[in-house]
Amino acid sequence: MLTQQALARPHRRIAILTYTLQNLEEIRRSFESSAGTVPANVTIYSWYSFLLRECIRPYQGALVSEPRIESIQFVSGRTNNRISRAQVRRYYLAGHHILSDRASDFVVHCDDLARGRVMARLADMFDEVYIDEVQDLAGYDLDLLERLLKTRVETTLVGDTRQATYSTNQAARNRQYRGTSMLRLFENWQQRGLCRINHRTTSWRCLQSLCDLADSLYRDMPRTESGNDAVSGHDGIFVVPPDAVDQYVREFSPTVLRYDRNENCGGLPAVNFGESKGRTYTRVLIFPNGPLTRFLQSGDPRRITSPAKYYVAFTRARFSLAFVFAGPCALANYKIYPAVGAV
Repeated sequence: MLTQQALARPHRRIAILTYTLQNLEEIRRSFESSAGTVPANVTIYSWYSFLLRECIRPYQGALVSEPRIESIQFVSGRTNNRISRAQVRRYYLAGHHILSDRASDFVVHCDDLARGRVMARLADMFDEVYIDEVQDLAGYDLDLLERLLKTRVETTLVGDTRQATYSTNQAARNRQYRGTSMLRLFENWQQRGLCRINHRTTSWRCLQSLCDLADSLYRDMPRTESGNDAVSGHDGIFVVPPDAVDQYVREFSPTVLRYDRNENCGGLPAVNFGESKGRTYTRVLIFPNGPLTRFLQSGDPRRITSPAKYYVAFTRARFSLAFVFAGPCALANYKIYPAVGAV
């Protein structure tokens, strides 16, 4: 949707932002598929390259003039240096690097001290800003988004709060809006006239049976309707006994997914659930971990207490989703491979 919208507006200056480099490449490939290249009026940024190039460096002097901030120092977890924000260099910086979980905080502080010039500069540079996978943003990123919504820039935020598998930072700020709770923030913005929420409930990737399985993990969310009416001859949800895996792989060449690298996939090359986000595969074969095995046995989605990565995995395939599983399965509308009586 974003790439087609951008292509339809060749005279508008457009920035497209997303958190992960993988999704950045997906956006680039989408442009190349539709138009051969990214058009000259569109600039694509990863979230942190945008913060550094367009928000931090131009106005860092409002907060600290030296040293010049050269790059982002990515923080695992949360920075815990117990230093007062008033000690600017020590609080935000590690040498010439800005700490990732305090980068947007730095931008917001600079914008205050520069009397809104950070946001005004963005409004002078771009007519429109599109932010993909908005559910990945956290902490002061959300304060920055609110400021952007208050400018004259036409801003489009796209995301699925059920797919909150990544987070730009682990800062305590706005932690009440993580995951599916982010919708409450959007509703607040809508009530204040800052945005309009548009629920898009059609999946152009997955068949209906796959949509239904994924929806079962989030029963309070709007139901998904499939816009994929293609038929491949091997469609839907399948259970593959462990001793039939090699035969299944030879016949259908599925992409193998696993929760993480701790899962034994019989030597087959596999992609972690989280890393598959944003990707589309023809067929998927999943080697279940413990929680997913218990879900297959019981059919009870409460067996999966942190469903985001599983939701991502269930919604990667266009035609078939198969589980390596032995024993009675409680899922609805699944098929066994190989079929009873098949040779």
